[in-house]
Amino acid sequence: MLPVAERDGFVRAVVDPFVNALHCTLLRKRRSLRPTIRAARRALTERALAEGPSALTIRERRVLLSDLEMMSELHREVWHMEDVERAKLWGRAGPGQTARA
Repeated sequence: MLPVAERDGFVRAVVDPFVNALHCTLLRKRRSLRPTIRAARRALTERALAEGPSALTIRERRVLLSDLEMMSELHREVWHMEDVERAKLWGRAGPGQTARA
C-alpha cells in the first residue's frame, strides 16, 4: 500500500517527477492572466509550500492543478526543500530523499 501522501493525487502531481511531467504536458500553454489572479495563485503556492498540501481546499488545489507555471514551481520547490519537517508534509524526507510511512 502507498504511503498516505502518495495516495493524494494532488501531492503526486506535485512531487512525483513522472506524474508532474505528464500533468504539465497535458496543461495548456501559459495564458496571460490578470495581475490579481496571478498574485492569488502565487499566494496559494506560497501557502502550500509553507504549510503543506493539507492547507489547501479542494478548490484551491484545482486552481493550482490548472496552472502550468505554479505546478512546475511547486514541483521544483518541494524537491529543493531543506526543511525536513516541511518536506515530510509532501511525503518527502528532505533533500534528495523520499519519505516512506
